[in-house]
Amino acid sequence: MPTLEKEADNTGNRDLFMQLYERYNKLVYSLAYSKLRNQDLAEECVQDTFLIAHKKIDLFENMDENYRRNLICTIARGKAVDSIRRENIYELSAEPTDFDISFFDPFRSIDLSEQIGRLGDREQTYISLKFVNGFSNVEIAKMYKKSASYIGRVINGALLKMKKELEEEQ
Repeated sequence: MPTLEKEADNTGNRDLFMQLYERYNKLVYSLAYSKLRNQDLAEECVQDTFLIAHKKIDLFENMDENYRRNLICTIARGKAVDSIRRENIYELSAEPTDFDISFFDPFRSIDLSEQIGRLGDREQTYISLKFVNGFSNVEIAKMYKKSASYIGRVINGALLKMKKELEEEQ
């Protein structure tokens, strides 16, 4: 038979969990959707995130609100990366026109598309994940089990190569 003290703990945990869910479920969905670009996967990510939070609810009890939000977001990012690995949703097509390269304003988009198309598959993938989908080097590194510095070197090398070739053409 449960004691009154144990029941009070469960009630407090349930209240804390409901507070976390009500306060952060939209934030988690937004974060997941921005990474996954898929409603079903984002909803699954929200469920997985709050399942982890429920299992680890004791961690949240004595935390400052900012730490709670940061921990929830960290869990959500990890779950989004897990979904990407599992679903492999960021496979690139052979078409370089899949890139939104309007952020390279001094150059024409056609020139940039051609330059990106000349890069290797690895460079195209990393550039797409970083600049089109908004992933950080650390997040890309986790997806491909590489170091963040390696991802940064590959991206920077590809960008320098593109810049050099574009400058030579002009």
